[in-house]
Amino acid sequence: PADAPAATGPAARAAVLGEYVAHPTANRVLQVLLATVRHREDAEALVMAVAAAVAADGTAGGDADGAPGMLHPARRGVLRRAAELAANFRAGQERFLGALCAGLGVKDGARCAAALLDVRLQAADGGG
Repeated sequence: PADAPAATGPAARAAVLGEYVAHPTANRVLQVLLATVRHREDAEALVMAVAAAVAADGTAGGDADGAPGMLHPARRGVLRRAAELAANFRAGQERFLGALCAGLGVKDGARCAAALLDVRLQAADGGG
């Protein structure tokens, strides 16, 4: 968004990233950014920022303005691209998975996988 504050620390970057994820157009731009990263340092910084944003707002519903949360079906492309980036560069994988599980309200790894599959099935059914 045009009025986004300058990101100076991890929390600020996560907040700005959350705004971009919620934005209908910036969301797509962010997905392209995540898909085109070429350096491990950049990959790690972006994966950590996405993880922090998921941990801060791991909701499917949305905020008071009706903007979708990080786990909303319409915004999961960012999560997919961040997961691919983490895997490709082996950067921040554990932190990212931990943030996803925390966002889903699950602490156990096996239950987290089941919850992620359930979220995927809900999205396919149109639920959310």
